Amino acid sequence: MSNNYKTKTTMKTITKSIKSKITVSMVILLFPIFVIAQSSYEPNHSKEIIPDQPAPSKVIGNQRVEDGTGIIRANYRPNFVANQNEPEEMARQYLNTNAFPFMLKSNIDDLEHKRTIETPGGFKVQFIQKAVGYPVYGSEIKVSINRSDKVVFVTNSYKPIGNVQTDINISSEEAVLTSKNHIGISGELSFEKVETIVYSNIMSKSVIAYKVNLEPAEDHFGSWEIIVDAGTGTILKAKDKACYHHPDGDGVQDNGSAWVFDPDPVTNAQTLYGVTQFVDNNDADSDSLTAQLKTVVLQDILYDGNMYKLEGPYAAIVDFEGPFTGLYEQESSDFHFTRSNEAFEAVNAYFHLDKSMRYINETLGFDVMPYQYQGGVQYDPHGLNGENNAHYLEISGRIAFGSSPNHVDSGEDHVWSLHELGHGLHDWITNGGLSQVDGLSEGLSDYWAQSYTRSLGMYEPGDLAYDYLGLWGFHPLTNSYGRVTNFVGHYPEAMNGGFHHDGQLWSSSLMSIYDLIGKEATDMNCWEGIAMLNENSNQVDAAFAFSQADKDLYAGEHLEHIYNVFYERGYFTGPIITDFTADETNGEEPRDVVFTDQSIAYLNEIVSWEWDFDNDGEIDSYDQNPTYTFTEVGGYTITLTVSDGQLTKTLVKENYITVNGGFFVYETRKGQQGFSGAFINNFLEERGYDVIYSNYYPSSLAGFDAVFLSFGNAGEDLDEGFIFEYGQSLPIQEYLENGGSLYIEGMAILGLPTYYNWDNKTELFNLFGVSSIAIGSNNPISQLEGQEGTWAEEMLFSQSNQQINWYIDKITPAASANIPFYEDNYGNVSIYNEGENGQKTFYFGYSLADLVDEDPHSSRYNILVNALEFFGFPEGEGYVVANFLVDKTDVLPGEEIQFTDWSISDGGYTVNSWAWDFNEDGIVDSEDQNPVWSYDSGGNYDVMLVVSNGQTLDTLYRENLIIVRSGIFVYESVENGIDLSGTFIRDYLQDLGLEVVYANHFPSSLIGFDNVFVSFGSGYYTGQVLTGSMATTIKVFGQQGGNIYLEGAKALGVDQYGNNTLWSIFGLENIENGAMNTLNQLQGQEGSIMNGIVFTASNQFDLNNIDIYEPDPNLSSAIIAFEESEYGTVAVQFNEIGLPNHKSFCLSYSLANLEDGEFPNTRGELLERICNFFDIINTGMYTPVTKKLEFEIYPNPVKDIATFSSEEITSFELYDMMGKLIMKSYNNKVDMSGMNSGIYFVIGFDKNSYPLYKGKIIKK
Repeated sequence: MSNNYKTKTTMKTITKSIKSKITVSMVILLFPIFVIAQSSYEPNHSKEIIPDQPAPSKVIGNQRVEDGTGIIRANYRPNFVANQNEPEEMARQYLNTNAFPFMLKSNIDDLEHKRTIETPGGFKVQFIQKAVGYPVYGSEIKVSINRSDKVVFVTNSYKPIGNVQTDINISSEEAVLTSKNHIGISGELSFEKVETIVYSNIMSKSVIAYKVNLEPAEDHFGSWEIIVDAGTGTILKAKDKACYHHPDGDGVQDNGSAWVFDPDPVTNAQTLYGVTQFVDNNDADSDSLTAQLKTVVLQDILYDGNMYKLEGPYAAIVDFEGPFTGLYEQESSDFHFTRSNEAFEAVNAYFHLDKSMRYINETLGFDVMPYQYQGGVQYDPHGLNGENNAHYLEISGRIAFGSSPNHVDSGEDHVWSLHELGHGLHDWITNGGLSQVDGLSEGLSDYWAQSYTRSLGMYEPGDLAYDYLGLWGFHPLTNSYGRVTNFVGHYPEAMNGGFHHDGQLWSSSLMSIYDLIGKEATDMNCWEGIAMLNENSNQVDAAFAFSQADKDLYAGEHLEHIYNVFYERGYFTGPIITDFTADETNGEEPRDVVFTDQSIAYLNEIVSWEWDFDNDGEIDSYDQNPTYTFTEVGGYTITLTVSDGQLTKTLVKENYITVNGGFFVYETRKGQQGFSGAFINNFLEERGYDVIYSNYYPSSLAGFDAVFLSFGNAGEDLDEGFIFEYGQSLPIQEYLENGGSLYIEGMAILGLPTYYNWDNKTELFNLFGVSSIAIGSNNPISQLEGQEGTWAEEMLFSQSNQQINWYIDKITPAASANIPFYEDNYGNVSIYNEGENGQKTFYFGYSLADLVDEDPHSSRYNILVNALEFFGFPEGEGYVVANFLVDKTDVLPGEEIQFTDWSISDGGYTVNSWAWDFNEDGIVDSEDQNPVWSYDSGGNYDVMLVVSNGQTLDTLYRENLIIVRSGIFVYESVENGIDLSGTFIRDYLQDLGLEVVYANHFPSSLIGFDNVFVSFGSGYYTGQVLTGSMATTIKVFGQQGGNIYLEGAKALGVDQYGNNTLWSIFGLENIENGAMNTLNQLQGQEGSIMNGIVFTASNQFDLNNIDIYEPDPNLSSAIIAFEESEYGTVAVQFNEIGLPNHKSFCLSYSLANLEDGEFPNTRGELLERICNFFDIINTGMYTPVTKKLEFEIYPNPVKDIATFSSEEITSFELYDMMGKLIMKSYNNKVDMSGMNSGIYFVIGFDKNSYPLYKGKIIKK
């Protein structure tokens, strides 16, 4: 055999001298640089510019929805059956039907078919977006269709952009030079490519740009992708990607022979790294290592008539990175080398790459090859300039292995080879959709390597090395930085942002499934699912895709095992999620609406559907995807109940469908601070108008007499709410071009079209009468002045309760328009206009509802009265609009309240009579204009005012306006709101016969109440932010001895300014800002009032920011009440001994959304224990009951004799509401005829006096 190769000791000496002359920079997809303790390759992240990270999103039903925009980024269960012939036609049919929820253009004419990939399970149809003739960077849609012509999965990274700035002032050559200078490349390149694109992201406008791909051959190794603005030459993005093409060689395929490690020597010998002779020793041979070599066939290597080359249909050696050691071709077909020879890594890597590629293509049946070039996987066995690492170069599609002195060369370990190949397979099977979101590709690649090792059967479960990765190359058992595939963690709180760390959760999940269903089924589901994804997909997307793959490939045979693993890991929240969509959510009557079920049952198929389309409680359809005709104007609440034959789940979408007519009011979040929809809706209904109110944005506004839209303010980082989107502007444009009347408010409503240069920007400006817009910064209202010559003249507002005030548009009007309001030292913040189409528009940059009224003229009602008159809906001659002000809305019993009439009257008439009803009894309590009133007892009080100006009467009724502080107080921002518990707590306490003061506005003081229950939800999105002033109110209450229950995901967190003053009231030393955490095992702790209670599920909508509490160790009565498994402390009880002797209980989750289990694991029991703790319900000594019996009390309610039915209970104790023991009985019948009416508590004991039952009975 001809062998002219240097030994690796010599090679490494050369490498060492080269390294002194070369500065090594960045590579991508580094196999774990932090794993290696010796000299290792370190990327230079300082050269990266990566502004376009995926936007935060959350799973809602069967979809992943982007925060802020509402765009569907993944649909896990479209349930759409196509009736076209070809996959591309099927995909286009689906996208045409569902353009709006994906924020696509209605005709999808900017989508260009890129590729259709066929897999064993079906077809993956990929589209890219184009604008002004160029591809839009990072924008694609992939539609997965199974063999039954059913669309089963969709991923979407489409960008709803507007106009593109088409300036091109630099050449592509200048862009390349700019890119090389940025990276610092001075040596040769192995690859260079420039492509013209459209670049757009949240931090930049849409511009023509050059995408420059550079692959250095001598210095600054990496696969760099640089985005250069073609207009300005500015670098917009810099990341390590590339694109490469390499032709096939000539010759014939023949088999060869080789010595390889299969598996690695440590695994094969069942030993540990570091045992005698099982060490790297600078690549020296040892008897023990040589003994682990196996003779294998190298299949289909190339023979050109003279030389055998390591090049075949599935793998091909290429020498593209330093130290350039050659291709190791030879005259003999026998590649028999020991590890001391530098050719060994070339042969070993070829064998494992070829074997793995044959398995996925020929055994599993996937057609997966590099798309960047023809032929097998290109690899360099000695790359990275000899540094200790390996990498997959994403767009060039090549792999390089490092060879470092004093460390195992990466090409020697099959785990390194298969891990890097895993990245390649991820890239190729998705056609460029490799994703590192959540470290997905790292986890996938770890799985691909580990699954091969486990398939060899070298270790058994329980063996120390069973779950470690890379026993030879990483020697993890002697290295504390090693990675594992039995990673203990729960999504997403186990994520820390490190790709390799986070990927362990995914690889461990797949290996858990592997152990349950076997390698082939796991591999098939894995790659079939991965093929459905794109470059922005996360681990949750992958879990849903994996499950769908099992349905497509195995008819769901393995779903129970899959569900159990993914549920335990936190990817799934099931077992049933109910959801549905409609082909259109609004329009003029009659309206035929096609509803599509989007529900998911993880374990079984859904078998029944019950639809209520008109909120009358009657079932209107049992079809899965029904069509219903709406014939009358109005808003329709839709209810769907689904069942898998065992479990049922119901979803209600309030006012989801609107048949257009009358007035339409929309706000992004129902009744939230910073929005005006609820306020405007109430006003319009008081004026007698027909109003449709909705939190679902309409696809059409045609048919409405007037429209009111409130978008709120998304904050400095655009993460506090929803921003106005291009797709939402299209219905507005159409409505106004047809003469509609529109009020719209929110952040940068016209600034966004300006900043992003939307293609309808000019049309919008003309419709609103705007000449230009300047986007401002943060500016709370200080002096909002009505302008002379407008209907707002002499209005003045100096206060607003709006908490977020970023990017308020500064407006320059066109000649036809009017500026009603100017903010002092800021600019024009409002405009109204009547245009050539007959349209009437009124735009306001702030929240109308949060303005603080100054007087009848400078009032929110007066603004709306004038806006309606402008829209053509005047109050009429002699009108009067009742309105009034109170100096306080919460008082102590006996405390006086000043009521001030602020009614508005037609200028020719004066309000001259008033009739006030302060206590809802229908009796006039005062006829004064500005009366004073006080209340004797605690409660909520409605106030009604009837006014007259001699011509017209008007009535204003304000529900629950006055809070009189006494007894128990329950607060939540919205009645029965999302993730809020106030309604549940109120109803529970009222069912006990207790007097409860309930409110949706937070009082200025809590003094006077004995016990307070406050629910804040998840902050901005599903609840009310606990402000600093609220925190002070709560603190003062606690300091004066009040008992407080407080719940909220982030209510006490350190990111809530001013709220750390509350920590002492709740016995806390510190709070850790929480992550997203799906409730998995909420365990009541021993020694707390919650001992023995466990909750394993919650239907809470928003599980972000679940704070983790740290009780003060110096306070013995600050006790952990609940721990969430693998997360932390989420509830603390505190009893402050001595003065003021208050008690508190804080919980990060929503109590009302916990899912009840068997007793005592119920919300009612949890709340009862809190009431016991607060002495609201005092049943003497707290009696925990841990066993729930089949038990009956009858009759209940009872008038005379109550009978208790149970074989195990031998005695009973009866307590009244104050905890007084009324009687103890050893008889199953109790005479209650002489007792007062009310609620009594029963505790049942067995013969050993052990409590077995606790319940309540009502005495009539």
